[in-house]
Amino acid sequence: GYPPSELTVAIERWENHCEEVFAALREHVANSNPEVVHRAISGIGWLGRRPGQCHSEMRSYLWALFREASLDRRDWLFSALSSLHFESEDLPSLVPLLVNPASPWLERYVPEEISRFLQKVAPDSVPDLGQMVQLLDHKDPSVRFRAACALSSVLAATDPRIAAEIRRPLTDPDSREALEAIETAQRVGAPLSGLAPDLAQFANSTKDTLLAEIARLAQAAVAPQLAAQDPAVSAALSADALFQSWLRRLGRETIPWPELVDALSTPALQSLGDALVKELLKTEPLPEEAAAKLGKALVGHDANVRDTLLEMIHRTDPAVVIQKIDPATILGGNMAAYLEAIRLGDGKPNSKADEVMSLRLQSWWTPEELVAYVRSLGKIDPRLPETFVAQAVSLDPSLATKLSKAAISPGK
Repeated sequence: GYPPSELTVAIERWENHCEEVFAALREHVANSNPEVVHRAISGIGWLGRRPGQCHSEMRSYLWALFREASLDRRDWLFSALSSLHFESEDLPSLVPLLVNPASPWLERYVPEEISRFLQKVAPDSVPDLGQMVQLLDHKDPSVRFRAACALSSVLAATDPRIAAEIRRPLTDPDSREALEAIETAQRVGAPLSGLAPDLAQFANSTKDTLLAEIARLAQAAVAPQLAAQDPAVSAALSADALFQSWLRRLGRETIPWPELVDALSTPALQSLGDALVKELLKTEPLPEEAAAKLGKALVGHDANVRDTLLEMIHRTDPAVVIQKIDPATILGGNMAAYLEAIRLGDGKPNSKADEVMSLRLQSWWTPEELVAYVRSLGKIDPRLPETFVAQAVSLDPSLATKLSKAAISPGK
């Protein structure tokens, strides 16, 4: 992450000497190495996270760089600027970015930062508010949507255009604006209570399980009574509470290895995989009995977490062998199954093909995970597993036994 931990430690040690640290970081911004530049810019943001004697100078410096920067560096600079916390003086630079953000990062975070700023001040004190309100009638629907998200914290209860624009992406499970709409509803809460049915429909229709969970949390934010009325919303709140409790524990207390392994095996905590593994490494050496549990904890994690767990398994019990199936083999079988679903649909895209292509592969798989996936294909259409297996085995003949008809039959 940025800034790296060693840089934050150094800045905190010298942050009472703001001007000297700021000057040193500016020197590195001029470096020809993009990685050094990225670290320096993020370091300025970290230095400015609390108002200090050179806060105004940092803000002016970062905005000057932003206006002249390439598109990729604009994202870095905006992230640093947001660490300084936006003020009224920033709005003349922020509002034009609602119309022409120029990058997916800015599309998502400019409206959110404006909304967070407006929550802190009296609307009458914001001279640029009228200019933003005019954008709600812009001819470009994306501009209207971003303006609605930006203004949601102050106008959601009184201007029906806000809810109308935020509702629009929720009608399309594949909309790239859906996450921002959901997060806006979750942040604003009750003034957007009319979106509760739309959020429910989105959660039930999207194939993205993480997005569905966030949508259910947004349901609870806009209509708190749903926590008691809707089991799916209640489950999402419980999962989020578990996540937050682990977030508070990690790095602050010594956690026994069985608890950490159980956490790694819990779907609601998978986004904490890196942090959980970091804590688990502190508990080594582990007893041999831990190897089998570590193997079960592999499921659902990205390559870095899985590779670290695999190394721990080998150190814990060298006799345990876990086969790694190359992602290319899995994707090859998946593509064959997708084309077969298209063929079964008279050569046209269809819901079965869409479901096959919804696979999000983050890493290599174990044979057990592969078998479970092939069985899931059979639930989409009984004819798809055979196609997948034929292609996968042609790419990796060692899988023939693991993917035999007996092994992948639903009764197994």
